[in-house]
Amino acid sequence: MLRELAKQGFVILLKKQKEAKISSTDPRAQLEAMMIAYWDFALAEGKFYQLMFGIDFTFSDLKNSLPEAEATTILFMEVIGDILEVDPSIELVQKLYYSFSSILHGLISMHFIRQGMLKRHSELVLKEAIAIMIEMLDSADVQVNNSEMINPAATLTKAFIL
Repeated sequence: MLRELAKQGFVILLKKQKEAKISSTDPRAQLEAMMIAYWDFALAEGKFYQLMFGIDFTFSDLKNSLPEAEATTILFMEVIGDILEVDPSIELVQKLYYSFSSILHGLISMHFIRQGMLKRHSELVLKEAIAIMIEMLDSADVQVNNSEMINPAATLTKAFIL
């Protein structure tokens, strides 16, 4: 029963992400819109979100039994690949996706934990994080073309500190 509820949540999330993606032809704007849609879904559908991304399910378990769960990941990786102009299945794209996903989930968790924090403040932090991620992708493009690996977590940490 929980798996079926999680599936319903992923169907809703995937629909919102697809709608966000088609809102622009620019992959940077698509990524921003998709991340905001993800955020909005988490806040509007908190119970679904907690079920889908809580500790009760591992992602590998979900992606094997719920194609909708993997489809949300693939959609993000396609857009990251479009920005970098590379195959979305390469290791760097996967690494960037998981780094960005971790940051997004962390921001969502902080919003849930700090219920007293103003929604406006949370949204400003989210938009700043998205802007930094997109800037990092633009610099990653140069590094991909020079065959160098980047460290997304270190780059984001430096960006927030500066």
